[in-house]
Amino acid sequence: MTHTVRLPKIIFFDIDGTLVSFKTHNIPQSTLDAVHRIREKGVKVWIATGRPVPFINNLGTLEYDGIMSVNGGHCLMADGTVIFSTPVCKDDVKRMTHDGCRKVTDYIIKVCEKFELHKPRTNYKHARQAYLLLVKKAKKKGKMVRETIGVMLNYLRKDIRILMDLLAKNKTYYESLFLYEKRTLTAILKMYHQQEEMYKSKTQTCADRILSIFQPHVRAIVRGKAKARTEFGAKIGASIVEGYTFIDHHSWDAYNESQDLLLQIQLFKERFGYLPATILADKIYLNKANRDILEDFEIHSYCKPLGRPPKDSPSDEMKSRMAKAIGDRNEIECSFGIGKRIYRANDIRAKLPETARCWTGMCCFVKNVMKFLRELCLALTEIWRIFIIIVTMRVYVCYPLSVTRN
Repeated sequence: MTHTVRLPKIIFFDIDGTLVSFKTHNIPQSTLDAVHRIREKGVKVWIATGRPVPFINNLGTLEYDGIMSVNGGHCLMADGTVIFSTPVCKDDVKRMTHDGCRKVTDYIIKVCEKFELHKPRTNYKHARQAYLLLVKKAKKKGKMVRETIGVMLNYLRKDIRILMDLLAKNKTYYESLFLYEKRTLTAILKMYHQQEEMYKSKTQTCADRILSIFQPHVRAIVRGKAKARTEFGAKIGASIVEGYTFIDHHSWDAYNESQDLLLQIQLFKERFGYLPATILADKIYLNKANRDILEDFEIHSYCKPLGRPPKDSPSDEMKSRMAKAIGDRNEIECSFGIGKRIYRANDIRAKLPETARCWTGMCCFVKNVMKFLRELCLALTEIWRIFIIIVTMRVYVCYPLSVTRN
């Protein structure tokens, strides 16, 4: 009796640690041959990565059918045909360009008034008229939106040139700006170059794309959740040891979380002086490279083996251990929800990345303090109970009850 093995229609591969070796930073020849044999059998091979397409430069001669980049936000075929893209909303682009024109004009007026210079004619009023003309329309066609963005970028370019010529005349003019104004001006310049490049190339994605000139560090992270497909915030790599939460990695970029495993192991050793005996991690951490790391450090991890499922089903004891490991790992998933609902980590509205990171750390610190206080109260309660038992026994020994015999 023969069994027909059904091949999948499509296979997705990550780049770092899956196709590209961490040691050689190249794709091994065995991997190239394996992918070639898979495609010969009619299976589609796609690349799934968090990088933008311009930053994918280490695939070499690998044969593939398409790329799913920016965590699913931009998908294209091997020939360059875009089949799906989730760009920044054009309303955000218009508002961001409008804010850039407004802030540049404010800086020009501030320098001229402070040093009693002649105020040049700026283009903010024209940019705002173009912005309001489009915003007030009920139906915004693509051609009209593109023309408006082009007009606003032109006005922004003229104002930036006026401001740069003004600041170049005297070093004191630039030093008169506050630190946050210098930071905002740098973000405006970077935003302008990004939008101009995307406008000329007729694309809507670029590397390190700025979404707000007031928070240039924020990135769009495509998560695919039902409530919000795209989220804006920091990605946090956390670990829990004996109920206490540690923040190992805090980043605003859309990176692959599987890269944090080695970092978390090293931080655990720095904190406690030894390696962990067991790690309960999510499936995304358990790729082949990370499994090799766990094997080298002799760290146990209850996870399903890679490849085809074995013919013999696992024993009941192994199933029980895996079920217990999954239940224990739920603590880290609950930790994020508790941090958002109880310790208000979801209400952080800091503008600076350092401030946001500090507030996130404070939320985890308060959570750990509450954990410590609960354990302390439990210990004091247990000590008091033992003390009461000892005192009661002593009273009983010192004052025994007399028994009368008939």
